[in-house]
Amino acid sequence: MVLDMNVTLATPQSLLFSSQATSLKVHSSEGELQILPGHQDLICTLEIAEVEIERADGVIELFFTHGGLLHVKNKNVEISCPAAQEVTVAKKGQPGLVTPQFVQQKRQQIQDAITKALESAGHYEPTVSEVYLLAEERLAKYQWYKEISK
Repeated sequence: MVLDMNVTLATPQSLLFSSQATSLKVHSSEGELQILPGHQDLICTLEIAEVEIERADGVIELFFTHGGLLHVKNKNVEISCPAAQEVTVAKKGQPGLVTPQFVQQKRQQIQDAITKALESAGHYEPTVSEVYLLAEERLAKYQWYKEISK
């Protein structure tokens, strides 16, 4: 059984992540996916949403991507997207991580990331209500995940 997988996340401008990971969560055009070591080969398109990568050392890195392509082959996972930004880094099970201040800070970071990703990809700028609804939905899932991971 494979314990880790090689994950890379890249935009045309830079390589944002390249490391061993034990888990990867993405939002594909077919729905939410979790990729674990040994996953079946896969190619799919990604939605405008966050990508959560759990590194082999237990650190979780959260990125916001503007769509893109996910390619899983053997123990290699490649994410190619037109624009992306790292939103946060946290240790799994870190006490006190999900506080109201944390949620508000991440909401603002995600809102900024959405605007930056869409502007850099040459697409329309979302309305404040669109950004707020997306951020609320994603942060609720993120908060729930962090609470159960303690």
